[in-house]
Amino acid sequence: MKRLLLVALMVLVNLVEMAMSRLSRYLARTPPQTAPALCRSLFAILILFVGCSTVGTAPLTLPTGLSPVVGGIADLRPYFGKFKAALGNSEGDFLLAGCGCGDWRVLMSTADGKQWQFPVRFYSTGGYQPTGDVKVFGQSDTEALLGTVHQDTGLTDGLSNHNTIGLTFSATRGETHTNVASVCVKCHIGDNPIRPQASDHPSRCSGGVTTGCFTVDPPNCLSCHTVVIKN
Repeated sequence: MKRLLLVALMVLVNLVEMAMSRLSRYLARTPPQTAPALCRSLFAILILFVGCSTVGTAPLTLPTGLSPVVGGIADLRPYFGKFKAALGNSEGDFLLAGCGCGDWRVLMSTADGKQWQFPVRFYSTGGYQPTGDVKVFGQSDTEALLGTVHQDTGLTDGLSNHNTIGLTFSATRGETHTNVASVCVKCHIGDNPIRPQASDHPSRCSGGVTTGCFTVDPPNCLSCHTVVIKN
């Protein structure tokens, strides 16, 4: 993947150099017969911008020969990590978590409060085993993800597309109840939560009140709720 991106960038650099060379030659002279050369230069620049907007966003598809893991993987502990834009330095928080009844979802959020989520499923070669690697895949109208869950080491990594932006992600399986409580916040609170809070849920603490309400930093969800995580 990195090699393909490098080749694509080299092609784009060559295109812009050719376009700028032709444009500079045009600007240095005025005869009308140079107009076609300008048209070709502008067309090359247009190709450059189209190329820049599409590099790294190739469709993600599930490899053939895999079988769905019915009910999801055996270890239900969530995976916490980061995602990063394939071209650029922007990054954000990544979460892969089970929401009950075999429903697993990916949730990504940025520092400025943007958040999006979509369902994923797991796939194995032959019959599922709770050891070894399995694939994780999901897609919606604007999102897609294809990665590998390394069940033995508790790691996951792969690629994702968010609208027209190509992303990479990596995450580690959580081990503590602190991590579990933070999953509560991401799944039930904020923009585009996986499962919004019930209408009769206590409100967020404010004005110095600390009882009969909830906090998010640190989260106090486990003071009222019991979360069972199956290892």
